[in-house]
Amino acid sequence: MEQRRIPSKQGNMFIGAGLSFVGRVLSSLLGYFSLIITVKIVGSFDFGLYNIALSIIAFVNILSVFGFENSLLRYIPLWKQKGKQYLEQKLNLSIAFVTLLSFVFTLLLIFASFPIGDLYNSFKLKYALIIMGLSITFNTFIVVSRAINQAFFKYRRAIVPEDFVRPISTFILLVILWTYSYFTKEQLNFLLIPVLYFFSTILSSIYAIKTLRLTLKEEELKFSIKLHNFKLERELIQYTFYTFSITLILQFSYTFTIFTLGMILSPTEVGYLSLSLKTVSFVSFILIAVNKVFGPRIADLYAKNQINELHRLYKETVRWILTFGTPICLCLVLESKNILHFFGTDFVKASVSLIILSVGEFVNIAVGSVGYILMMSGNAALNLKVNIFSLIVTIILTIVLTPILGVNGSAIAISLGVILTNLLNLIFVKKMIGIFPYSKNQYIIVASIVLNVFFHWFISNIFIYNIIVSLISIFIIHLVIVVVFGLNKIEKRMILNFLIKKFKVARLNKYDNA
Repeated sequence: MEQRRIPSKQGNMFIGAGLSFVGRVLSSLLGYFSLIITVKIVGSFDFGLYNIALSIIAFVNILSVFGFENSLLRYIPLWKQKGKQYLEQKLNLSIAFVTLLSFVFTLLLIFASFPIGDLYNSFKLKYALIIMGLSITFNTFIVVSRAINQAFFKYRRAIVPEDFVRPISTFILLVILWTYSYFTKEQLNFLLIPVLYFFSTILSSIYAIKTLRLTLKEEELKFSIKLHNFKLERELIQYTFYTFSITLILQFSYTFTIFTLGMILSPTEVGYLSLSLKTVSFVSFILIAVNKVFGPRIADLYAKNQINELHRLYKETVRWILTFGTPICLCLVLESKNILHFFGTDFVKASVSLIILSVGEFVNIAVGSVGYILMMSGNAALNLKVNIFSLIVTIILTIVLTPILGVNGSAIAISLGVILTNLLNLIFVKKMIGIFPYSKNQYIIVASIVLNVFFHWFISNIFIYNIIVSLISIFIIHLVIVVVFGLNKIEKRMILNFLIKKFKVARLNKYDNA
């Protein structure tokens, strides 16, 4: 039988997706444990202040990168065709430009931190913004390094700084702080948390710069941050503006909601909403992992007019994203109160907002990388219009619903904004490019949801309830349905052969040890 040979770039993409998936799992788990420790150290009110600072820093980080993280993915393949000298010049110019921007926005944030702190009547927020603001330039290097490594298909180097170095260093430093506080019984200064954020960013940036230099060296390109012969193509500037605006709008919708919630109610409610947002990010971590490696592949396939291959990859990625994302979403919806209880009894109040946000994130993963497909296929202007419309809807809903429903109102505004953006993007991907991600066997996801909801009701009303049993049962039921009804014969045979091989190896090792 003839074996199907996987092209090198496609094989690299799946390897990269696997590495990125592992990175996102590790990053999400350590990030979540870090949240628990942070809440234990500073309390719910200061945790809310810290998340206000984080949302503002995230917004300024986007300003400083100016959309180049997406532009580099799209244009590096095009610059390659014009020779190494041209590619080297444009890369170094892009790096120098965003570095200069990061310095400017760092200074602006430092000046703005005083009125923002006064607005909340909090000196803690003021100095947290100053300390964390000093990390903006370092974060810019991390993002640019990731984009360049992705564009050259160096996936491991792209994901390690953000998905390994940062979460691991943050977790270790937080454990040290919490251990010291626990044994000494001292109340730690809130500003130690922003300082910790600053140092973890520096460590990540050092590794990112190292990987960037290594990649450029392998490509026989020189690394130099100089603004000589400053000239960027009009098309690049236009595309960068579109992608920058899209990313900025997406972040602004979250920042505006958190900022408004803090003004109308208090930082404590901001902590509730932020925790729900962090928790629900577990649903989409597989989508983020796929985007990191699928993004440059989209640009490459579209540039070569290989639409059929793009369509096939799009369907495959959505299929596997739903396979892994659905049970996580079910866990968050069905066990929202028990999950949030780990942070303290006060945070159980955020259970409804967690359910609302989970619905929005399920739609997000169900449509796959629609935003990336529009941006990488030359439809960034259309994607921008969709995001502007969704932002307006989110702002209106936030202003109307937050005073009435509090945290839940803010969650509804965010969730409906996410749903609207993704559904409109899906419609335009079908209309403009002619690709659609769904096939018949993907509707088994509905069966998994229905059976899991019924089984959860059954064990909670008939048997003695246990959260561990509930979580395990969700994954088992989903896995059985997917394997039995969702996989084709070839995929089932591959899994069976893999398990038989592992079983034989285990038996041989057992006999060898005996």
